[in-house]
Amino acid sequence: MNLTIDTQSYKEVLLENNELFKTFLYEYYNLKDICNNEKYKLNKLVLQLYDNLEEKHIHVFNEYQNKDNFKKKRILKKQNYTHYKLFLQEKVLEKLKINKNYSLRPVTFNKIKIKKISNHCLVKSYSFFNDNKDNYAYFVILNEIILHYYGYLLTFIYQSNNIYQFKIPKLYQITKKTIKNGNTKISIFMEYIEYIDKKNIINIYDYQEHIQNILLFLEKNYLYHNDTHKENILLQKDGIVLIDFGQASLFEESGLSDYSFKINSKNKNIFDNWLKKRKTTFY
Repeated sequence: MNLTIDTQSYKEVLLENNELFKTFLYEYYNLKDICNNEKYKLNKLVLQLYDNLEEKHIHVFNEYQNKDNFKKKRILKKQNYTHYKLFLQEKVLEKLKINKNYSLRPVTFNKIKIKKISNHCLVKSYSFFNDNKDNYAYFVILNEIILHYYGYLLTFIYQSNNIYQFKIPKLYQITKKTIKNGNTKISIFMEYIEYIDKKNIINIYDYQEHIQNILLFLEKNYLYHNDTHKENILLQKDGIVLIDFGQASLFEESGLSDYSFKINSKNKNIFDNWLKKRKTTFY
């Protein structure tokens, strides 16, 4: 199984076969020097998930109990031909003798769609060409799933030491199927969180410090969200909800933009500026 990526300057094999891909996953999620890997078994989880998707099995994280209301189907976001950029650690690339220019190489998805299917559940789906068994596309999706799940597990530690509510949506299940034209579609079913308009929130400036504390907590546990625009940090009456781990990375911060929440700033004007900016793309 080969994967080649063409660029203007070179053509290079990124992942030569399944075994190398599994080695790549293992090295990327290598937390052997961190107690969290022993606790959460991320390496085992990501390889199991990849194997299950290869066999077209359903991988279940949490049983979805509210299956009685699937009549509502509302598309929240849809993007065609999306160029997705994923941060890959240079030391991992070097260890596997892969060109470091892949650190921010884009992968193209035919379609990304987020759809609400009930009052308690939404599904985020990725469609991509699979003529060459595109392992790189798999990696981008697996990165989002695993780091989302890792963040979800970390919320329990945060809540045990803090009164302030911090939540990441539950993941219910991951499915894979072949759709028209032979494309592959991977769907991530997760907990739906009701959006609250920020205009209806009293004392909104109280959230600034809490958001900062939460992001710093994640970073202390080697998890960087990297896409902290206001649509991804949902302000609730009793806390915040962090969503969309499509740009997340382990160990190192990457690709922060003008839309990102500014850590280590208590300036209300900067916070105001963050609240006013709207990011409308997936990447």
